[in-house]
Amino acid sequence: MKPFTALFGAAAGTHAADQLALATLPLTATLVLGAGPDLLGLLVAAQSAAWLLLSLPAGAWIDRFSRRRLLIIGLSLGLIAAVAAVAAAAAGLAVLLAWRHSSARREPSSMC
Repeated sequence: MKPFTALFGAAAGTHAADQLALATLPLTATLVLGAGPDLLGLLVAAQSAAWLLLSLPAGAWIDRFSRRRLLIIGLSLGLIAAVAAVAAAAAGLAVLLAWRHSSARREPSSMC
């Protein structure tokens, strides 16, 4: 495999994962946690602001280092985070989100 092909494949996969996270975070907040439109707007704004505020200074700082080494480190950290998320879901830690969702539904009915 040529180096450009490998780099292109890694960049395409990373971009696809970023776009998936951008789409699924608000959807998850709405369906699982019951977030309203105001909280959803704040969530999307914070997600976009973090990208804007961190990417420019980080890009200027990162340009001082070897691109190959940084790419390997970044992709390795992404892999570790993905494996940790899958392991947490498999271990039942995702049940905490379901518990929060079910307790949020019970609170208004208990006040009546």
